[in-house]
Amino acid sequence: MFKLMLKKQLLSFKLYFTSNPRTKKKRTLMQSIGFALLVIFVIFSLGLSMFFIAFLMADSLLQPGFMAGNRFDWLYYAIMGVMAMMLGIVGSVFTTYNSIYRAKDNDLLLSMPIKPVYIIGSRLFSIALLAIIYSGIVYLPTIIVYWIFKGMTIPTIVLPIVLWLVSCLFIVTVSCLLGYFVAIISAFFPKNNLITMVLYLIFFALYFYFCFNMNSLLEGLVANAENIGKTISVWIYPVYLMACGSAGDIRSAVFYILLVIVLFGICWLLLNHSFINIATSNRGERKVKYVEKDTKAKGVIAALVNKETKRFMSSTTYMLNTGLGLPMVLIACVMAVIKRDALLQVKDMYVSFFPFVEDILPAILVSFICMIVSTTDVTAPSISLEGKNLWVLRSLPIKTGEILNAKAYFGIAINAVPVIVASLVLGLVLGIEIPMIAIIAVTSMLYAIMTSYFGVMLNLLRPSLDWTNEVQPVKQSIPVFVCLFGGWLVSAAIGLCAFFLRDRINAITYLTLVNVILIILFRLIRQWMMTKGVEIFESL
Repeated sequence: MFKLMLKKQLLSFKLYFTSNPRTKKKRTLMQSIGFALLVIFVIFSLGLSMFFIAFLMADSLLQPGFMAGNRFDWLYYAIMGVMAMMLGIVGSVFTTYNSIYRAKDNDLLLSMPIKPVYIIGSRLFSIALLAIIYSGIVYLPTIIVYWIFKGMTIPTIVLPIVLWLVSCLFIVTVSCLLGYFVAIISAFFPKNNLITMVLYLIFFALYFYFCFNMNSLLEGLVANAENIGKTISVWIYPVYLMACGSAGDIRSAVFYILLVIVLFGICWLLLNHSFINIATSNRGERKVKYVEKDTKAKGVIAALVNKETKRFMSSTTYMLNTGLGLPMVLIACVMAVIKRDALLQVKDMYVSFFPFVEDILPAILVSFICMIVSTTDVTAPSISLEGKNLWVLRSLPIKTGEILNAKAYFGIAINAVPVIVASLVLGLVLGIEIPMIAIIAVTSMLYAIMTSYFGVMLNLLRPSLDWTNEVQPVKQSIPVFVCLFGGWLVSAAIGLCAFFLRDRINAITYLTLVNVILIILFRLIRQWMMTKGVEIFESL
């Protein structure tokens, strides 16, 4: 029976390559090969980047003269091993949550004459395979670089590979523990889209921070290598054992293997003991207690805008891919205030070399704000996201023009506060006068109004209502692509035109001209939407 369960888990891996998970349609042989080659290319690219990081680390830590009198080869394996384990845990924890704590076929399997230990074992096997792939992206390049610097002996060939595979069991154990915490958090926050978005933003912030500061971080690691080594050997003793074993210490390798086996065995026993309770609980589906409330009457437009807001807040995919400009504005304003002196120094430096920068600075600020507004293209997929439920909206006794206007109003409303705050904060930090800040805010707001209507117009021209996953209209549709990159081009054009016209008209005249153009475009787009656009919507 256990072999059948393993075969089932391996079949799910095979289906990932041979069928489309969204449409459930079988891929052709060439499509399967192409997809497999793409996955291999991505893994190879990540592994290559890890190879260069490992090489930079080894170039400092594995040199003969580094910390004379101390053998710190293990520190190289410790630092890279922590990175490998972190990647393996991050890549496996949500898979653990979905495959053990929230698997859709738990009830079906438990209704069959299958022992829970077989179900758990097959699930942990699939998680271990993922852990091998994720951690191998870091650990294999680490081993190869060590061989380049230190040469190859039987202990340094066999032990690192064996301990890498054993470390995957440690990753599975930690992933099971974290997956249980994820299940508990989901129980207390059943509607956790906003929390998920915040976590994603924190992850991206840490990722970009690491990318932009990689050299300084590596230099800091090398400079404080001895202190870091002492901390690891005291507080993360399993990692210390793994690192020493990978560097050729057989005794440490044996202790590490025994420790991981004990921890994994405890995890297995606990899961086996509580699996039925875990699989049959409804912990992630808290009942919402009904509370009677008085509801104020709303107008048609206000109700429709409220509907669009709830739709936006209910989807992590929607928020992350079309609302990225909102946190970007906040970050830009906070950083501008914190780094005000440095920002003014940069401004003064450019003005000293290029005096015209002072004159076109308002246009540059408008260009920057408009570029951020372009990333908040919430209206571009708004009609497509209605999907198969579009008939519900059309069946309501509401004019089609009001429906289309409400979608545009939502885009305007979501950009209004960030645009005004960014214009005020950035303008004051850069020393721009208050009347000019008001003009900057008006121009940026007109751009937000125009792009909101433009997004609805594009979605009317190229709707996608037959999607099976909301990722399609939000990330892979032409309206979103045109709104994002077209908006960036228009935003850049505002700054470039100010540069070329700097000797002919001043900033106030130029921004007034831009305002007139934006108003004309808005009127044309809205007129089209209220006539031809209404006809298209009613024919969907």
